[in-house]
Amino acid sequence: MAKPILVANWKNHPGSLAEARTLLGQFAKNAALYKKFSFFLAPPLAYFELFSKRSGGFFHLASQDVFSQVSGTYTGCIGEISRDQDGEHFEFLRDELKSSLAGLNRKADVSNIMIAYEPVWAIGGRAQDAMMPADLSQSVIFIKKVLTDMFGRHIAERISILYGGSVEPANAGALFGETGIKGFLVGHASLNAKSLEAIARSLI
Repeated sequence: MAKPILVANWKNHPGSLAEARTLLGQFAKNAALYKKFSFFLAPPLAYFELFSKRSGGFFHLASQDVFSQVSGTYTGCIGEISRDQDGEHFEFLRDELKSSLAGLNRKADVSNIMIAYEPVWAIGGRAQDAMMPADLSQSVIFIKKVLTDMFGRHIAERISILYGGSVEPANAGALFGETGIKGFLVGHASLNAKSLEAIARSLI
C-alpha cells in the first residue's frame, strides 16, 4: 500500500534562515513518524542550501513557484475561487487543469505528477473553514474524470491528488478518510511542528 503523502508547503515563510533551521530541527525529532509518509518539505528557495544538505533522510526537498513578493501565502495549485450551487466551479476546475497540464507528454511526464487541489476560499482559515469531506469527494471525482478524459484511465489512476486549504489536526482525519485524496498540502499548520505532527498522527 502506498504511503500517504504529506507536503509542508511553507510558501514564503518563515521570515529568517534561523527560524527555518529551528523548525527543521523540530521536524527531525519526529523523523520516525515522517518516514511513514512520502514527506516533502517545500521551503522558500532562499533556504534551499540548508535543506538540500539534509534531504533524503526523513524528507524530500520540494520546490515552489518563484514569486516577486518578499513574504506571504503564494503558491501554485488548482482550486475554485468560490463554490456555487450551479456547479460553475467545476468548469473553472476543468479549465485550470487543462491549461496547467497542456503540452505534457502522456507517459514521460503526467504519471509522475501530483495535483494539489486548494480552493481559494478555504486557504488560510480555521479547521471549520475547510471543505467538507462530501464536497471534497465530489471535487476529487470530477478532477479524476477530467484527467481520464485527457490522458486515459490508466495514467489518470496513477496521478495522486492532494488537498490543501485550512488543514488542521481537528479535520485531517475526516478529510483523508473516504474522499479519494492521497494526502495533504499543508500551509500555515506546517509552520508549527506540533500541529504538523498531530496532522500526521491522525492519518496513521
